[in-house]
Amino acid sequence: MDGQEGNFIRGIVEGFYGRPWTAEQRKELFRKMPEFGLTSYMYAPKDDYKHRTNWREAYSSDECAELQALIQAAAQQHIAFFYTLSPGVDMLYSSQRDRQALRNKFAQVAALGCRCFALLFDDIEPQLQPADRLVFASFAAAHVAVANELFDALGRPVFAFCPTEYCAARAVPSVTTSEYLHCVGQNLQPEIDIMWTGPQVISKTITVESLQELASVIRRKPVIWDNLHANDYGQRRLFLGPYSRDPAIVPCIRGVFTNPNCQLEVNFNAFYTLGLWIKCGLTAISGEIDDDNNDSGTTYEPRAALMLASNAWLKEFQQCQRVPNDYSLAAQAKLNDIGLVNTAASETKSNLIDVEPMDLQGKMDVVERRAAEDDDDLMRSAGSDEMSNGKDAGKNHLPADTERRNDDIQHTGRDWNADEEMGDPDENKVTAADLLLLADLFYLPFDHGVQAMKLLDDFRWLRRHAGWMTASQRGGHQQQQRKPGRMDAEWQQRASGFDEHYGHINRMCLRISNSVNRNLVYELFPYFWDLKGMLSLLSAFVRWLGSASQESSPFAEEIQESWIRRGGLYAEFQRLLPLEIYTIRPYLPDDKAEVYDICRESSSSPSNLVDTMERYPDVLGDYTLGCFLHSLRDYCFVIEDDSGAVCGYIVCTTDARSLHNTELCFREDLRKKYPLDADPVEPVGALPDYVYRDYPGQLRLGVRSNVNEADVVRRLVSFALNTLEINGAAAAHALVERAGPAHVQEMMGNMGFETMPPEEQNLKNFVLMARSGNV
Repeated sequence: MDGQEGNFIRGIVEGFYGRPWTAEQRKELFRKMPEFGLTSYMYAPKDDYKHRTNWREAYSSDECAELQALIQAAAQQHIAFFYTLSPGVDMLYSSQRDRQALRNKFAQVAALGCRCFALLFDDIEPQLQPADRLVFASFAAAHVAVANELFDALGRPVFAFCPTEYCAARAVPSVTTSEYLHCVGQNLQPEIDIMWTGPQVISKTITVESLQELASVIRRKPVIWDNLHANDYGQRRLFLGPYSRDPAIVPCIRGVFTNPNCQLEVNFNAFYTLGLWIKCGLTAISGEIDDDNNDSGTTYEPRAALMLASNAWLKEFQQCQRVPNDYSLAAQAKLNDIGLVNTAASETKSNLIDVEPMDLQGKMDVVERRAAEDDDDLMRSAGSDEMSNGKDAGKNHLPADTERRNDDIQHTGRDWNADEEMGDPDENKVTAADLLLLADLFYLPFDHGVQAMKLLDDFRWLRRHAGWMTASQRGGHQQQQRKPGRMDAEWQQRASGFDEHYGHINRMCLRISNSVNRNLVYELFPYFWDLKGMLSLLSAFVRWLGSASQESSPFAEEIQESWIRRGGLYAEFQRLLPLEIYTIRPYLPDDKAEVYDICRESSSSPSNLVDTMERYPDVLGDYTLGCFLHSLRDYCFVIEDDSGAVCGYIVCTTDARSLHNTELCFREDLRKKYPLDADPVEPVGALPDYVYRDYPGQLRLGVRSNVNEADVVRRLVSFALNTLEINGAAAAHALVERAGPAHVQEMMGNMGFETMPPEEQNLKNFVLMARSGNV
């Protein structure tokens, strides 16, 4: 059955914690599943008390009637209905009474017409009770005995088993050496499928190698229980991005059950793209077997699949659906308060992304071809997804042509405005471009969508370079290689673009709010309206950064509204935990005292300077950093913790050779300021010519001695490297204080910096490290 399309499990598991779906929601899901190409549904809601907590309790006649109606509704759509129980919370495995209660419960559902079952031992304490230890050699042996017995009692039906060690992170001590998994693999009936979530409970990636390793232990291919779109662990988040696993794993698995967002109506993209992913993977296998043709046009591209899903999802927003009575009044009142109206919408050509409709039985080459063509019109507006996490980040989420085009995207709001690219649709009607934007804003647990990454990149850039505007307003020194007028214009252009981005999101929110499908509106509303509120704050902050006066922050404590910062007991406890939240920002004159204090902490200066520093507290900082702070302030940054205290700094320049000459001149001025017999800090000697030529940028940093988090160093250095690269110095060298924290050099080595040979350094107090631009 491996590799055969008809036996590959392609399903949805209602397996989250939280309010279970209603019977009507499930029936509507069954009606739609054939359109997605999904053929199995697993009933496993953790908070159905008769599924887990009161698993022994038999169903009432009314409950049986409801279950039977669900099983029949699934059968009408040719959906395999998997009934499950999760008895491990308190089951005594050696108790005949408990084992009989388990068999009776499953038999009761089998009598209603159910033919597929699963036994789940996930999320329980991995230990036997004293009575069980007298009967079973191990925890796994107890689980296997109960599962095999139940499997036989039900007549050996389609059956799945979820082990307690259901991911690599929970395998003790590892997958290959786990006694539990080896026992399950060796003794569980070979017809029983074993479920697996990957390396983690919520896995960023699942590789072919990891699945092959697992299969050698459990002696069968696993069924993936995929939590990629699950949001029960943090329902302030929503995941609307595409299914993004590597299709190469399809031959290594028996199937996939996706465990989605708790809100059923918002899972359209997850279900639609999973169906495409499975179809592509199975078609690729079939092509290799039948034709030996590896170029069969079946490559799965998540971005292309998401564009198709956006077009298809648009129809759902245009179907008038009433809101369930149990929450319609409160939600209706909320929308009425903000003046939103219920406006009918009809499908028009302008509302769609120009992607050809695709039958699920067709090949994915249609997706790839149309996505590449439509990138000129739509994805040009999305910006580059390489900006947030380095040049290679996110490339697997885009068709090849899109990656190439993104290299040429300018950082302006007009490139991002999908309305202009797609005509001028009725502003009261949601468009497919709106839904693509919505998915990008609420993407996946480990990634932001293309357009969200563009928005993040723009805001980070504006904050990072806010010093340009400050310098322009105060008439201070500028970096020699850039003209003040150009810097000011570029910042203002980016700020204008960010404001346009916010406006586009605002219009998207209003159009979705006006949709006639009120079920969808009320499920989505808390999420996009919350994001819209945050973006309004960011927009105000950007305007403040670009204003002529920055004397009064828009976030001053005395004028903050209660909704600006998260409150409640959770937030209060979180503030008490030893969690450090760091923020990098431009250096400001008020930071001088803290920065100089850090400089003194990390300095290699001799102890005989104590008297000098008592007389002249700033002398060490002036000699070490004064040239940067005076002449290159726009390239000086600090990092502060969540209390606002500065805990580190970094200064940099794009032209180290010129800086060396400038520092020598600056010292002449300091000698007039400080009438000392000798310089308190030895000057940095001239570096070898090849350093200035091959690594022209220079950076120097310091962190407080009590800051042990390597992430502080990593963030500071990454920030400075990005700044240098933007301004034309991709390769750089660093001068690291020998007396500074030891982890600084170690972290920089991990980031690609190499320590230069001692004979070439010509330095006493610093270690010279260099990094090429192609790292």
